[in-house]
Amino acid sequence: MLFKTHLAFGFLVWLLIRPYFSINKYLLLAVVLLASVLPDIDKSNSKVGSKIKPISFLIEKIFGHRKLFHSLFLWGIISVFVWYFLDKGYAGAILIGTTSHLIADGLTKQGVNFLYPVSQFRIAGFIETGSLFEIIFLMLVLGLIVIAFLF
Repeated sequence: MLFKTHLAFGFLVWLLIRPYFSINKYLLLAVVLLASVLPDIDKSNSKVGSKIKPISFLIEKIFGHRKLFHSLFLWGIISVFVWYFLDKGYAGAILIGTTSHLIADGLTKQGVNFLYPVSQFRIAGFIETGSLFEIIFLMLVLGLIVIAFLF
């Protein structure tokens, strides 16, 4: 999925979860949105990767794209550390934002291995990144955001 699709999906998820978090809703939004695009740090030509290209390039060469950084395993460990050292609200926001990214990427043909490196099971959908189907998915997400604001 593209950057804008991940942001929109992350925003929709934020709308659904914000009543259940005690941290400031705008801070929660910032963390969820950042986390919703952060897994693509493993691709140096992605929107996120291009902002920190040397680090992203190393991550891509060492770990590969859609492997460790596209795994609940890594983000679960990071969230545990954030929960322990910072705040459980931030930890939850990171885990929810990154999970929204993984779910969206799981709808693509390339798919995602949610439990890498523990498992090799990959979930893949039918959407090609940047295709008409992704645009339709994005429009659906944006429509749901509008509906959420109306109610």
